[in-house]
Amino acid sequence: MTRATPPAAPSLVEAALPSFARRAADLAGLATVEAVVAGVVRGARELLTSDVAYLTMQDDATGEFSVRGSEGFLSDAFLSDRSSRRGIGIYGYVVDHARPLWSDDYLRDERFPHFPETNASIAAEGIRGLAGAPAPRPGHELPGVVFVGWRSVRAFSEDEIALLVAWGAVAGAAVEAAELRQQLARDSAGARREVVELGREVAGLRRLGAAIERLARTAAQTAAPEDVLAVLGEDLGAAVVLYDDAGAVHASWGAGTPPHTADGAARALASRSEEQGRAVAQGGVCVAAVASRSGVLGHVVAELTHPPSDIDLGVLDAGALHLGALLLSRERLIASQSRDMGDTLRGLLGAAPEDLGSLFAHVARYGLRLDERRTVVAVVDLGRLPAGKALDRTRQAVAEHAAVFGLHDGRLVVLLDGPGAAPVLERLPQALSREGAAGTVCVDPAPRTGAELPGAVVGARQCLALALALGRSGCTSTVAELAPYAAAFGGLHPGELDDFIRSVIGPVLDHDAARGTGLVETLSVHLSNGGNVRNTAEALYVHPNTVRQRLGVLGRLLPALEDPSRRFDVHLALRLHGLRPTGS
Repeated sequence: MTRATPPAAPSLVEAALPSFARRAADLAGLATVEAVVAGVVRGARELLTSDVAYLTMQDDATGEFSVRGSEGFLSDAFLSDRSSRRGIGIYGYVVDHARPLWSDDYLRDERFPHFPETNASIAAEGIRGLAGAPAPRPGHELPGVVFVGWRSVRAFSEDEIALLVAWGAVAGAAVEAAELRQQLARDSAGARREVVELGREVAGLRRLGAAIERLARTAAQTAAPEDVLAVLGEDLGAAVVLYDDAGAVHASWGAGTPPHTADGAARALASRSEEQGRAVAQGGVCVAAVASRSGVLGHVVAELTHPPSDIDLGVLDAGALHLGALLLSRERLIASQSRDMGDTLRGLLGAAPEDLGSLFAHVARYGLRLDERRTVVAVVDLGRLPAGKALDRTRQAVAEHAAVFGLHDGRLVVLLDGPGAAPVLERLPQALSREGAAGTVCVDPAPRTGAELPGAVVGARQCLALALALGRSGCTSTVAELAPYAAAFGGLHPGELDDFIRSVIGPVLDHDAARGTGLVETLSVHLSNGGNVRNTAEALYVHPNTVRQRLGVLGRLLPALEDPSRRFDVHLALRLHGLRPTGS
C-alpha cells in the first residue's frame, strides 16, 4: 500500500497568521498611544521570538528621533539614545527608502554608514542580529521603524521579513489611529467627524487583518493564483489581473481588464512599485510588484471604482506577497519538471535498445505512448531567444497536449503525440517568435515509435541545418521538403551554399536580376518536364517558340546545359535556390 505523503509544514507566515490577526484587532481597541506602542513592540517580539524589540519614531514637536517603546532591554543607554538620524544605519535606510533592511551582525555590517553613539548603545546591549521595517503613518512624511533584535548572529528568512513588514504596516496605522483618538479627546470641535473617521480606521484595520488571514488560508490550500486573485477582487470590489515578468496575462479575476503594465501610466506605476517595494496608486489604478529575492516575477493590477485607501493598498500588498510565493513555487516546479524532461529526452535519444523499456514507462507519465507509431518530432534553432524563455514559451504552446521537450546538443527538441498535434505545431513558431527573437523550426510530422525517434531527430536536425544555410531563419520547414538535400548540403554554411548555387547558375541569376526576366523559372520548369518544350510551354502558359527563344539565351549563359553530366548539378542548384526565402 502506498503511504500518503504528509502535508507540507506551514510557513512562518501561515503559522503566525491567527496570532497576527488577533494582535492587530487588539491594537485597534487600545485607548492610548502608549498602550498601542507597548502592544506593537510586545507583538513584534513575540511574533518573531526575538530577544528585544522596539519602535522608533520622530517626535512631531521637536523633530528628534527616539525610541517610543521597547521590550527585552537591559541597559538604559540604548533607550535614552537620541542619535538616530537620516542616512545612518538600518534606521536611516528604512526611513529614506520605506523598505525593510536586516543585518546578520549589525556592528560588522559595512553596507551602511554607522554612528558612534548608536554603535555604543548597540554594543552595550549586546545586540548582533537586527532587522527593521517601516511603520508608515498616514499624514506623516517619515515612517516609524519597528525593530527586532537578537543577542547572537543570525540569518533572516523571507517569511520573517514578510511578517515584520506586515506588522510594521499594522503598527503605523494603529499608532496613528491611537493619536487620532487622543486628539479627539482633547479637541471637542469636529468630534463627530473625527469619531466617524476613527471608526473607519478601526474597521479598516479589522478588514486588513481579516483579508490577510483569508489570503494566507487560500494560498495554503491552493497553488492557483486565480484563487488568490478572487480573494483580492472580492475584498477590493474590482477586477484584478496578474501579469508575468514578460507583460503577458498570467491570471485574472472579475469583469473588465485593468490597464496593462506595458502601457504608459501603468508602466510608470509598476516601476514605482518596484522601487518602493509596496503597492502604489494613481486614480483608481493600483499596482503592486510581485517579487522574490531573485527579482520581479510580475505585477498585480486592480482598477477600483473608488479612491484607493491605505487599507486597499495594504490588502493588495498582502496579495502580492502570496502571489510571489505561488509563482516562485511554480517556477521551482517547472524547473524540476524541465530537468526531468531534459534528462528523459537525452536518455531516449542516446539509450541502447535494451534500455528503452524503462524509458517508455517513464515517458508515459507525460502522455506519450512510444510503443506505438504515433510520436512526431520538431527541432528548433533558438536564434537569439534565451533558452529559459524558449522552454517557458514551449510549455505554453504545448498546453495540455502530451509532449516531452528539452535542449539537446544546442537545439530544442519537441516530441508530440501525433493525434491532434497539428494545432500545437502551428502555435509553436508563434510562441518562439516573441520579444523580437524568432526560432527556426523543422517539423517531421511522420508518426514514429520510440525506437525510431533518434533517427528522426538526426534527420530533422540535418534539415534544420539546411534551412539555416538557405537563409530560412525564423521560418518553419518540413523534413519532406528538405530531406532530399539535407544529407549533402546540411553541413554547409550559408556562404558556402550560396557559392555552390552561384557557381552553377550564377549567370542566369545575374541576367534575371539585371533585366527582370524569368529565365530561372523557365529553366527549372523545363528540367522538371524532362526537357520537353511543349510541356514546358503549357506549364508556363507561353508559346513553344517563346520557350525555344529563352532556351537559346540559357544555352549561351550556361554552357553546362549541353553537358548531360552537369544537368543534375544545374537542376540541384535550381531546387536549392527555390527553397530559399523570396528575395534571397
